[in-house]
Amino acid sequence: TYTESGTYAYDYENDKGCASADTLHLTVNYGTHNVLDTTVCESFVWNNRTYTESGTYAYDYENDKGCASADTLHLTVNHGTHNVLDTTVCESFVWNNQTYTESGTYAYDYENDKGCASADTLHLTVNHGTHNVLDTTVCNSYEWNGESYTVSGTYTYDYDNETGCVSTDTLHLTISESVTIEAYLTIHDSDLPYTIGDTTFRPGEVQSGDYTIFLPNEDGCDTILTLHLTVLETGVNDHVMNASMNVYPNPTQDKVNVQLKMNNERFSGVEIQLYDMYGKWLNTWKVSGEITEIDLSPYAASVYFIKAVDGQHLLGVRKIVRQ
Repeated sequence: TYTESGTYAYDYENDKGCASADTLHLTVNYGTHNVLDTTVCESFVWNNRTYTESGTYAYDYENDKGCASADTLHLTVNHGTHNVLDTTVCESFVWNNQTYTESGTYAYDYENDKGCASADTLHLTVNHGTHNVLDTTVCNSYEWNGESYTVSGTYTYDYDNETGCVSTDTLHLTISESVTIEAYLTIHDSDLPYTIGDTTFRPGEVQSGDYTIFLPNEDGCDTILTLHLTVLETGVNDHVMNASMNVYPNPTQDKVNVQLKMNNERFSGVEIQLYDMYGKWLNTWKVSGEITEIDLSPYAASVYFIKAVDGQHLLGVRKIVRQ
């Protein structure tokens, strides 16, 4: 058996008994046995075949010498990383050095520690804290989140909302107080019906006495008016019938003229009285002639009542609007 190429001789005696020698010119070819060690990402094509898993693979063939051959592949297949993160946070989330404040799906591309292209996916839900602001004006006290408030101010309430996020509500509170006032009012039965706030005194239904009247204001608080009311009867010969009263201009921005015409021309002891719309006395002027000028500029824009009185006798009542 010869395994190497070369020239070999074979000596022998042929069938004639003569010394003989044969010569062999021998070429010995060998099969091919290549070995490949490689590391790749995802897949590797070798001899027209795709490999996606690590392993040792063989490829049998005849080489160009016609000899049976076998190549060996020692293959390591690494794969990219594909992590998926589902998370819910409050306000913001930091992922791969980037801050996210809105819900959404985000991707992060990189090479992993094997050098393979990788992509992580973030399914992010961002919830936010609640920040309600309440502006309210109430009477006397206000209940808010289990707390009773009696003083005007700005208050906050901290809590976790339904998504678990830190939240703060703000209350801008104005507390109005109920007001109790007392007033004295003298009217003549000829001036009935007479209205104060939502209360109307009607002929035949009212008499002198004390009345409690609730006057709602714009803040929803009642002004509690204790009214001491005197109702005077008008006689046929009563000189109150001998006076007429005119107020102008009406409405006015500052000054108003009160004109009194009296048949007896007696002005001594006659007064002009000013009351607010709730019957509270504000000021008094002495009457010296037919026309008396009253300055309303110190008073706020509102409805007022002007009365002309002579002692216990009511000469007239007029409503005036201060603009």
